[in-house]
Amino acid sequence: MKRISYLDTAKALGMYLVYYGHFIQKLYYAGSISIFPELKLIYSFHVPLFFFLAGIFWKPASMPFGLIFVNKFKTRIMPTLFFGIIAIPWFLFLDKFSVAAVLVKAKAYLLGQPELNWVTWFLVCLFTLELIIAVISKITPVTSKPKALTFVGLFFVIGWLLASNADQIALHTGIPKNFWFINEAFTAGGFYLLGYWAKDLLLKPTHRVLDGLGALVSGFFLLATYNLNDGSFSHEHAIVLMNASSHGNYLLFVITALFGIAFIIFATRCFALNFFLVDFIGKNTLTYLGLNGLCLFFIDVKVIYKIGYIPTEPLYINLYALIYVTTIMLLFIPVTWIIKKVVPKWLVV
Repeated sequence: MKRISYLDTAKALGMYLVYYGHFIQKLYYAGSISIFPELKLIYSFHVPLFFFLAGIFWKPASMPFGLIFVNKFKTRIMPTLFFGIIAIPWFLFLDKFSVAAVLVKAKAYLLGQPELNWVTWFLVCLFTLELIIAVISKITPVTSKPKALTFVGLFFVIGWLLASNADQIALHTGIPKNFWFINEAFTAGGFYLLGYWAKDLLLKPTHRVLDGLGALVSGFFLLATYNLNDGSFSHEHAIVLMNASSHGNYLLFVITALFGIAFIIFATRCFALNFFLVDFIGKNTLTYLGLNGLCLFFIDVKVIYKIGYIPTEPLYINLYALIYVTTIMLLFIPVTWIIKKVVPKWLVV
């Protein structure tokens, strides 16, 4: 499938929200509590957006399952390992971790938990869900649009059941909670298959008026629904964390995520963002994902406390976050270029 410029823009915008969301989360923990509504808004849809976008590019494979496994391991797990390995020197020399402590984090990869670079959990979950879909496809094809849509609903139902009973399942099976993110893989798979189902619609020519209207309507309902989700979160804060299978009210989570996805899609179809940074990030989202793990673990907090500026007003928090995130993403351009030059292409495609 050839590159579609607005989908690259959607990926770039989504990745910007990942960096921005992680940074304002750190500011929130540091004392900028007035930013919580914005934090909750971003977390309500930015990860589902990436599973949806990944589904658009899914190509059902007729090859044997073993070859599918090898291919997915190469393109999902090997990058996960790579970005974990490049984080090791940061743990050892910046955070003064012992070798034994780093080995404990490395051992967690056997359980599908990328402790050295937590942001890459997305790739592990993507690996698991794509294998699940591959197994199902060997039993019954899911390529027809009606059947794909049926599986979207089925995956969400299974995802809700797994998330709601995760502790009991772990207790009775002896399998650790979210082992290789299997608890969350079905929920992620719902968004993934929805992206596949919507692909033909998304490839149609853009229409400024209709796409603009779609952005307005979906944006309105996104803002109207995200704060309604006050369900039972498994995390201490009432925000969606898919990596912890913490959705709050599951139905409201799915509805709000769909509005968020629709808003980003319609907005990027309507407004062309032809900037170098947007184009570069859109074509290198995997590398930027892995590099954000360095921000999450090491850079963000140290910048916040080194500068010592903890704004309390939303306007100043936003300005601070916008300046910081834009700067760090610009600084990562040469880092990304070097990585793409020195490592195999399939690691950071």
